[in-house]
Amino acid sequence: MKLLILFLALSLLISFVYCSENNVNKIIMIERQLIKSGFHKTLRTSFHLPKDIKNDNLLNITLVENVQKDIYFDIYEIKNFKNYFTINNHQKYIDIEKPSYLIKDSEYVTISFHQLLSIDTIANHITTFEIPIHFRYQFPKEKLEYEEIKVLDPKFVIINNVQYEIIKASNITDDNSLVDIPIGNIEHFKTVQFVTIFITCLSSLLIIIFSFIKKN
Repeated sequence: MKLLILFLALSLLISFVYCSENNVNKIIMIERQLIKSGFHKTLRTSFHLPKDIKNDNLLNITLVENVQKDIYFDIYEIKNFKNYFTINNHQKYIDIEKPSYLIKDSEYVTISFHQLLSIDTIANHITTFEIPIHFRYQFPKEKLEYEEIKVLDPKFVIINNVQYEIIKASNITDDNSLVDIPIGNIEHFKTVQFVTIFITCLSSLLIIIFSFIKKN
């Protein structure tokens, strides 16, 4: 009898978990790619809006991005980038000059990007976020010219106060979010150090010589 009760309890629990997972609101991410080259790019993310919001005329859409140690978003730049973006971040100050290897775990944050759009202005029920993204300097290494960085995918979108779990379309692969960042080579350090000191000394000597000639 006890085994039967235990079996029924486990069955109910499994059924509850299964139903809960299948009742989660979902949204399909149909595009995720990095545009432009170098340390400064644009992160483009597009979603196919769920059909159950078609009757809502005004959409308040929030995309939550992870700010990992290798990247940063310049909040001042974004505020001037597109006037319909507003930003909600949990960090008072972002040091844009700090290299990735000096970033502490406590500095990892999430930043929310908001769009307030009319459903009539959204073509084919697709909305797109284009956000300037920047990559931090990496620690110099031996015999390596580039460091491969992957931009983490967002986990959810909030539309009119309803949270939607992001599901990636089959055409989106990890390659869409990978970027090769040029890094310094430790083997070049001594050469750069010597050239820097030499040019500094030579420049100082030339300034002294020309100053002396000018006086005479």
